Amino acid sequence: MFKKITLILLAIVAFSHTAFAQGSKDQRTLTTRIADLLAQLPAKNAQELKGSMLEISDMGEAGFVTLMSGLAAPGKGNNGLLEYAIGGYSAYVMDKANEADRVMSVNAYCKALSAVADKQNKEFLISQLELVGRDDAVPCLQTYLNDAQLADPAARALVKINSDASKAALASALPTATGPAQLAVVEALGLSRSKQALPALHALASSSDEKVAKAALSALAHIADPSSAQILNAAAAQAGYLYENKNALESNLYYAQMLVKDGNKSQASQVAKLIAEKAIGDNQVHTRTAALKILVDSQTENSNELLLAAMDDKNAEYRAAALKFALPSITPATSGLWITKLGKASPELKVQLVQMLGKAGSKEALPKITKLLKSKDQDLRLATIDAVSAIGQEQSLDDL
Repeated sequence: MFKKITLILLAIVAFSHTAFAQGSKDQRTLTTRIADLLAQLPAKNAQELKGSMLEISDMGEAGFVTLMSGLAAPGKGNNGLLEYAIGGYSAYVMDKANEADRVMSVNAYCKALSAVADKQNKEFLISQLELVGRDDAVPCLQTYLNDAQLADPAARALVKINSDASKAALASALPTATGPAQLAVVEALGLSRSKQALPALHALASSSDEKVAKAALSALAHIADPSSAQILNAAAAQAGYLYENKNALESNLYYAQMLVKDGNKSQASQVAKLIAEKAIGDNQVHTRTAALKILVDSQTENSNELLLAAMDDKNAEYRAAALKFALPSITPATSGLWITKLGKASPELKVQLVQMLGKAGSKEALPKITKLLKSKDQDLRLATIDAVSAIGQEQSLDDL
């Protein structure tokens, strides 16, 4: 422990002489205070931890920057105590009562970012800005959006801030960002649901760089602006409505889901209907199922009609999914539709319908289902026994 603190203090003293020279007496005092603080960490209880955090606040902005300047490059020291103190302080300043300290910490983190050379330590400090930063951290974070290594943590921090200023910073960085930085900015624009960069994202969706196109399509799906429908539909069609490296189909489905969430149900229905019509292969059952769910969510007034029509599908897995979607909507008013379907169904479909009506506890269906106890189809009889037991319980013992 003594060796760790000594190494940290040597780094702090060296930094202090170059960046915060205030006279040997003042620096010796600050160095001693930092040494005492680190010697008390990790805290044994909440009271001790609060005392340590108050000590950092008392050091002020310059003192906190000096403390952070002791972060050593990988392989050249152990940053455990310093990271504990810094992370603890980030948590401490997020209390509403400590707003002045939060503002101070943002300024200190930004200054320390300029002072610390190692990028791994910079990533750590940016992660602290993600915790404490608001619009006051945006200018500082924006400077790292073109850095291949630091763009990702900086972009994530801006997503967390999620303000007009943070979105503007991301949009302004997009034209000049390249490589990993470009991917990080594009992803952040999507997660921020920022519409400022839509024209640029539309262009990137057709990029010859597969990674860039994938990121752009995902971002457009998250933003879910109606103007992106043609681009996302075309990308899914080009992929043959199959899953591939660009995730065009996945993005198109997510786009429709987000349209529903935003209240654009009519357009969501159009997107999902197109997918359902095109994804008809045996290897596209999951795709059709996802599209059906979107159609049900976007056409709640016609959901039973959609789900009843799905019963005519040849794929049992697809029918089972449709029945699962139908289960919450089974009421005395809608049971008749499913009872009618039961009467016309094949033995295999009858099994699925009986299972669903049994899970729904449909008393209206009980008389019709009970008659199936005499079926010659063993699977149907077993399904009927379970359903009659679930719906009728003790009252159906005689029938059973």
